[in-house]
Amino acid sequence: MFDLSMFGSDTISKPRKKHSYPKYVSKLSNGNWSVNKTINGIKQNFGVFKCIKTAKKVAAAIDKDIYND
Repeated sequence: MFDLSMFGSDTISKPRKKHSYPKYVSKLSNGNWSVNKTINGIKQNFGVFKCIKTAKKVAAAIDKDIYND
């Protein structure tokens, strides 16, 4: 018989880590990515993107305050 302890069976029972998305980026139910930021108490949408890379670039630009002039 196998002894599962040699495989580190404690790792099997751990719950999956919840994904941590970049700041301002959230995943929509249809699989797209939305970029939102609350400015002065008003939630503003900066676009919906099919690719997370684009959403990350927009979020990084928001962080650099390009949009907040």
